Amino acid sequence: MVSDSIPLSSPVQPPSSSPRPRELTNTTTDAILTPEQRNTLVDQRARTIKAFVGGQSWPKTRTEMLVKHLNRFKDMVAPFINPTVSRAEATNELSTLCERALRVSGMINMSPLSFQFIFNECGIKFSEQSHHSLNCDLTPMELQARHWRLMCVVTPGITYRDDTQGHVDPHFISKANVLVMQ
Repeated sequence: MVSDSIPLSSPVQPPSSSPRPRELTNTTTDAILTPEQRNTLVDQRARTIKAFVGGQSWPKTRTEMLVKHLNRFKDMVAPFINPTVSRAEATNELSTLCERALRVSGMINMSPLSFQFIFNECGIKFSEQSHHSLNCDLTPMELQARHWRLMCVVTPGITYRDDTQGHVDPHFISKANVLVMQ
């Protein structure tokens, strides 16, 4: 599970009886913060990113980030590109994808909401509430009742919550697209 929570400014010390220190994960951080504390961190993150994006170094940094991500995408998809496809056209489409991803990332991280992207583990039971099957014609209720399991998670489930209201009720934006197995 990937969380948008930012790390605490000072590390949490393990109890003295612990044989080894343990790292504080984002999930653990989320669990120990009150909605007010989480809201403060989300606001601080948004202000910091807005200040950076509005700063003088942003245009250069943005270009460097886009080039870096475009080259990384090209390395990843190169083995899958049909040889008859124009390389220039493919690069242009990947460039557009990088620009959109950067814009969406900025919108998410400057938002007063907390977002979570949930990649469930393979092998867990299908849940009608959280998953959308891509490879089976059964209804979500039937998949859940018959205890079908996740074979592969194609896209994450996305939730958001508004910590400004003092409660932690997450709301689904989209269910995870999954491949299922019996």
